[in-house]
Amino acid sequence: MKQLALLNIVPPATMRRHLNRMIKEGTVQKHPSQNDLRIVYFTLSNTALDSFANCLEQIKKTLIQAVEHESADRAIGA
Repeated sequence: MKQLALLNIVPPATMRRHLNRMIKEGTVQKHPSQNDLRIVYFTLSNTALDSFANCLEQIKKTLIQAVEHESADRAIGA
């Protein structure tokens, strides 16, 4: 959170609130450091990674369809 706070994108309280919400939803996991309990790491959960992969796959399909459609339009117009 300190690294995110240094970016000064949102106030720290807002960031904590959003992170806590994502932890409750299961999209983010919180892991304390084994070496220093003052340090906490946040990672995307497998659920979040799967959702992201699905989104990328949908984007890929949409782009392929758009390219195929554009190619078909050019072939008809040629």
